[in-house]
Amino acid sequence: MLGVGIWEVPVNSMFFKGTAKITVKDSNGEYDFKFEVPGFDVPQMDISNLKISGNTLSADATCDMLKGKMLHIDVTFEENTCSGVLKGPMGVKIKLNGTKIG
Repeated sequence: MLGVGIWEVPVNSMFFKGTAKITVKDSNGEYDFKFEVPGFDVPQMDISNLKISGNTLSADATCDMLKGKMLHIDVTFEENTCSGVLKGPMGVKIKLNGTKIG
């Protein structure tokens, strides 16, 4: 499965500045994601439309905090790095460049 591991991703946006940790696991052939942000209670994310094309994983997500709003993420994984973009409501785009730590 593409991207399995623990990733640290620095985030610099108007909403948050710091380092997020994303854990990607294989749960009996299905993806399982855990999102951690220091000092922030990350709401449960519902992931849908997950697609893989080459080294790129794409997905949509919703959460209670953004009622009725969709997030979209495209992340390209290399051996120990990842890069991509998170697109949110109202034209928000957050560039992602991470490092595998586990």
